[in-house]
Amino acid sequence: MDVSTWSMFFSFDVMGEVGFGKDFNNLTSGVEHPAIKGVHAHMTMLGIMSTVPWLLNVLGSIPGAAAGYSDFFSFCAGQIREKHKVCFVIVLPVTDN
Repeated sequence: MDVSTWSMFFSFDVMGEVGFGKDFNNLTSGVEHPAIKGVHAHMTMLGIMSTVPWLLNVLGSIPGAAAGYSDFFSFCAGQIREKHKVCFVIVLPVTDN
């Protein structure tokens, strides 16, 4: 059993629960979520580019340059939209005035 993998699954499931209100299902499935795989696949390049922050902004504006993160961004955007729907219903209840 690879403890580092399972601790990573636990960490991302907790972050998902805190940030999105639901986990990434890593611990249940035993498989890394596709959105997280995309982030991990590009960590080396991100580490190299982080020493030149302005270069990350330039590369991010090139169409297709951030394609590896599209699964992660799509997942996050969907979770945020879902969370906004729930918050909108809770914060602004409909009244019959």
